[in-house]
Amino acid sequence: MSLDLVSSPEIDCSENLNYCILKQNLNFKMSSNKVFVAGKFADANRVAIIAETLETVFGYSVTSKWFEKALLLPDLEDLSACSNEYLSDRAEENLQGVFDADLLVVLMDDPHYAYQGTWAEIGAALQLRTPVLVIIPDNHGATRNSIFLHHAKVRCFEGEEALMAFLRV
Repeated sequence: MSLDLVSSPEIDCSENLNYCILKQNLNFKMSSNKVFVAGKFADANRVAIIAETLETVFGYSVTSKWFEKALLLPDLEDLSACSNEYLSDRAEENLQGVFDADLLVVLMDDPHYAYQGTWAEIGAALQLRTPVLVIIPDNHGATRNSIFLHHAKVRCFEGEEALMAFLRV
């Protein structure tokens, strides 16, 4: 049995077999440069930092900076004060951001939050066969056991540092 590994001039697959197998499983486009960063509204500051790092350190272009609008809200924990029009516009903007992306990065590390909108974004990305990189702790409970986190196009990381280390290789 042989594996056709994703290769790149910068990567020696004989020395980094696990990385190459993972990249093949994700069908990760080495030249991809458009990313959507998903997470809950209450984490807009952290999502913004991740997005900025992806832009400045890795050269990605962020397809939607939804978090900038979220940071203008008076209460990121309670969206009930937002108009239906505002929420509808954010849903459209976020889905368009996912559609335009070559990669979806997800911050999903609050074990007490349902991540309903984030799951919709993950589903849209998987339908498009877009690789999904999820920041989620091992002890995340029921969410960590979702079948979609075991999809071949999805890879989970313990934290932001682990994700960034993966992207550096």
